[in-house]
Amino acid sequence: MPTLLWMQTLLSVCGLVVGVILHLKWHPLRRPLSDAWGLMQSQAWFIPLLTSLMLLSEPSSPLSLKPETTSLGLLQLFQSSLGHFAWLLHGCLPSWPLACVLPLLLPFMLYRMNRLPSASGARRPRALHRSLLLFAMLVSWGWLTLEILELFQSLPDGFDAIRVGLRYTASAAMMAVAQVYLIRLVIGWAEPVGLNEQCDAWLALEDTLTRWPGLIFLTLLNLLWLLGSQSLSSMDTSLPQWILIEAQCLFAMLPLTVAWTRLRGLSLGAESMSVLWRAARAFLAIAITDIALLMLARYSGEMLRQFADETLLMRGFVRVLSALVLATVHGWVFLAFVFSILHQGLKSAASFGPAAD
Repeated sequence: MPTLLWMQTLLSVCGLVVGVILHLKWHPLRRPLSDAWGLMQSQAWFIPLLTSLMLLSEPSSPLSLKPETTSLGLLQLFQSSLGHFAWLLHGCLPSWPLACVLPLLLPFMLYRMNRLPSASGARRPRALHRSLLLFAMLVSWGWLTLEILELFQSLPDGFDAIRVGLRYTASAAMMAVAQVYLIRLVIGWAEPVGLNEQCDAWLALEDTLTRWPGLIFLTLLNLLWLLGSQSLSSMDTSLPQWILIEAQCLFAMLPLTVAWTRLRGLSLGAESMSVLWRAARAFLAIAITDIALLMLARYSGEMLRQFADETLLMRGFVRVLSALVLATVHGWVFLAFVFSILHQGLKSAASFGPAAD
C-alpha cells in the first residue's frame, strides 16, 4: 500500500507538470496563459503571499487548504474545483487574515484624500466623504482591538457578535480592494506606464483606491458571498452550493468592470452584463481550462498530504508544499482569466477607452 500511494503521488504530480507545459505550449489560449505566467514571475511576492494566506485562512473558507479525500468521485472533484474557480472570480486572495490590513489602509486613504484631493477620484472631495472615511477608520481600529482581545479572553456575547459582523465586513472590503488591485496590476503589466515593476505596482494601488464607489459596491456583493458560503457550509445538500456558484459566475465581470471603468450604480451592473455577453466564449473556454488545472492541483496536493508520515515536521513540510502547489495554479488561472477577458471582452468595446485611464 505505501508503494502504491507513492506511485499515485508521483503520477499525480507528473500529470500536473505535464498539464502546465501543454497549456503553455500548445493550448489555444496559450497567450493569456503565458502572459499570466510571466506576470507571476515578475511579481515575486504574489505566490508567497497567496501561499501564506491559504495556510492561515479559516477552514470554512472556500480557498483554505482543506483536506480532500482521494476516494471522491470525478463529479465531487469537479464540483469542488468549480466552486474554487467561481470563488476566485471575486476573491483571488483569501479574505482572512487579509482583512487585518484594512485598519492600515484606511488611514492611508484619508491621508491621500487630504493631501492629494485628485487621488480620491474627484476633483474636490466633499467633507462628507472625509467624515465617512474617518468614521470607517475608527470603526476598523475598534474592530481590530476586539480581535486582539479575543485572542486572550472570551468576549461578552454582544461584543462578540459585533466583532464577527465587523470581521465579515472587513473581509468583504479587502476582497474587493485586493481583487481590483490585482486586475489593475494586470492592466498595468499589459500596458506599462511606469519604469519598473515596483512603479507599476504602486500605480495599480493608486488607481484602485480612486475607484472607491465601485469598491463599495463590490464590498456589498462580497458580503453576500461570504455570508452565503458560511451558511451553505453546514448544509448536506449540494443544490444551494450550485446556486451560489451560478450566481458568482453570473456576476464574474463586476470586479473587472470596476477596475476598467469608473461607472457607478446601475450603469456598472449593466456594463458588466454586457462584458459577460461579449466575452461569453472566452469565459467558457478559460473556465474549462482553469477548472481542469484546479482539479489536477487539488488532487495532487491531497496526494502529497496523504504521503506524509506521522511526524509533525514532515506533515508541516508537506502541508506547505501542497499549499504552494495549489497557490501557484490558483494564482496562474486567475491571472490567465483576467488576461483572456481583458483582450476579448473589455478592449473590444470602444466605449471603455476613455474610462480605463
